[in-house]
Amino acid sequence: MILKLATQNAAAPQVSFKHDGVEQSEIRFPETAAAGQAQMTVDIVNSGSVPLSGPTLAVKGTDPTSKDVFGLVNDHITGLNELGPNQTATVDVTFAPLRPGTYSGVLSVAATNLGAPATIRIAGSARAEAGAT
Repeated sequence: MILKLATQNAAAPQVSFKHDGVEQSEIRFPETAAAGQAQMTVDIVNSGSVPLSGPTLAVKGTDPTSKDVFGLVNDHITGLNELGPNQTATVDVTFAPLRPGTYSGVLSVAATNLGAPATIRIAGSARAEAGAT
């Protein structure tokens, strides 16, 4: 009897994150005034060779002070049946710090055919409002 290794299907969706057409390893907001808000459009790209099935997005703070500081609006990904190979969909990530400080979070993309969610770190800092004491 001769045993052969099973061939693995290398075709899989791959998620990448872009801003202004450039692939990102982190989403970094410009310094924002406390009690202000910033918004950034992020492209979610299926750079793999098969569709991304049932994609959903989530964002969360990575520590207690960052809870509810980051949000998602204009989510054009969650609810799609699939995101095809080389297709892009967008989401606007918001940063709304209430106090001066540094904040961090994670944007994640889950799908029924991803082994684990694809993630990217989000970071932002807030300064005291002008004239605040």
